[in-house]
Amino acid sequence: MPDHEILHAFAGIVTGGHKNNTYKFALARFLLDHAARGGPEQVRYKQIAEHFMRYYWVQECKFRLRQGPANQQPEIITIIREEFPEHAYPQTFAEIGRERPESVKSCVARITRVCFDDVVPRFQKAGGRERRIFYEYMAKGYHDSSDNKRIDPGGGILVNGEAMRVLRDNRAALHSTVTLEWAKFLEKRNPGMPNMADKVEATTLVFEDVPDHEILHAFAGIVTGGHKNNTYKFALARFLLDHAARGGPEQVRYKQIAEHFMRYYWVQECKFRLRQGPANQQPEIITIIREEFPEHAYPQTFAEIGRERPESVKSCVARITRVCFDDVVPRFQKAGGRERRIFYEYMAKGYHDSSDNKRIDPGGGILVNGEAMRVLRDNRAALHSTVTLEWAKFLEKRNPGMPNMVNKAECAMADSHDQQKFLGVLEPFFGSCFYCRGELARDKCMRVDHVIPYDYIGDTELCNLVLACQKCSCKKKGLLPPRPLFDKLLERNSNSKHLAEIPRLRESVENMSVGRIGMEWHYANAKLRGYPVWQGR
Repeated sequence: MPDHEILHAFAGIVTGGHKNNTYKFALARFLLDHAARGGPEQVRYKQIAEHFMRYYWVQECKFRLRQGPANQQPEIITIIREEFPEHAYPQTFAEIGRERPESVKSCVARITRVCFDDVVPRFQKAGGRERRIFYEYMAKGYHDSSDNKRIDPGGGILVNGEAMRVLRDNRAALHSTVTLEWAKFLEKRNPGMPNMADKVEATTLVFEDVPDHEILHAFAGIVTGGHKNNTYKFALARFLLDHAARGGPEQVRYKQIAEHFMRYYWVQECKFRLRQGPANQQPEIITIIREEFPEHAYPQTFAEIGRERPESVKSCVARITRVCFDDVVPRFQKAGGRERRIFYEYMAKGYHDSSDNKRIDPGGGILVNGEAMRVLRDNRAALHSTVTLEWAKFLEKRNPGMPNMVNKAECAMADSHDQQKFLGVLEPFFGSCFYCRGELARDKCMRVDHVIPYDYIGDTELCNLVLACQKCSCKKKGLLPPRPLFDKLLERNSNSKHLAEIPRLRESVENMSVGRIGMEWHYANAKLRGYPVWQGR
């Protein structure tokens, strides 16, 4: 069915037909919320009942809005009033769920049993004909003397993925339509009640109302505390900070998060080959990247490799989306055994066998909390430093001796031509290629090259830079030099004439740990870590 017909059908359902209660609006709101989160195709009636309970909690227990004639309130209102008889409750739905879980559970169970027999079959009916555009459902039979079907409370619906995509892509406009129609219905039954549209709007997804300082404390606690057996938690924290800084949308697909994960790990894996866990227990994202990019190191930035090998990058992103979020997305907001959804909402398909890990629908995504994103954005510098420090501390334990770990944990890489700024410093004193001793000239693409690879050392110090011809520089790439060439570098760096003529070289030698010993140690450690040695031209 074309997108415009799906939109027309949804709008027609919401705005047309007979309305004797607000169930239709609640089900329309649920479908929009479900589409926005990228929820699974199979949805149990119990899950829908939980959303209904949340919507009506606000309207009934916060505002006491009449949902129909005084003597003909919908069953859901009766159910909620029997469990929560006071005139008004100050708690949010999340708070009442923690304070009185059994009462909420009882309401949800009763809503599941009695509230869907009419709305689920009739929602897609127009002109006496039922068109199952948005979902399929199973019914047990018919009520006596009625054409209303009896819904199996243990069952559910099977949503149409294409229809959900259309709802998701047009959520803002459709959300406004549902809110407007719901408000118009309630205004007739609650004359004189002010700000009705705002009250209806309050039935949308409501995040826990948390003060700014608690949001900061929660984020810092997530990053610094808890068990860490891989670096996914740091990557997701980094994504949330980056997303907040950009002012990104509320709805984020898992594919988008996977693209950011790919960029972060590209630098750490394909530039620096950092161990992200025990040697025999690397996270799945590392296996995925290594299978597509098996070479020891790649000189390209992530943007460059994306242009050169788009299909390989696309394949990695698709696999990361499928397999890397089942653990980190649900667990990220869990502390002390309790999950507190402060930063985002998500939908899970179910649970893995013999595990409490939820299965994430790779076609779905998360819905971020705008207020929490504001706090992250306003405090990004400090939180970014916290994430970087914790990520670096984790990596240092698994990569002993690796220099400049904080820079590597930044997931940032110096510009590929950054070392070229030293050309003017070296050229007056060295006129031949360091590797092949061939004469150099500017018009033949003279290069400034890292002797100990930048992929290992992660820094651009003059004491590790030499002039090279284009051919040697391209051949050597991210390899270690053979020992004789490394000894030649050490001799240059200890040559008193060079140190006197090039003050910046003397400063760099002093900065590089303890001069010669520091360079020797880095060369030996790089070999120990498996960096291959260049065999020359």
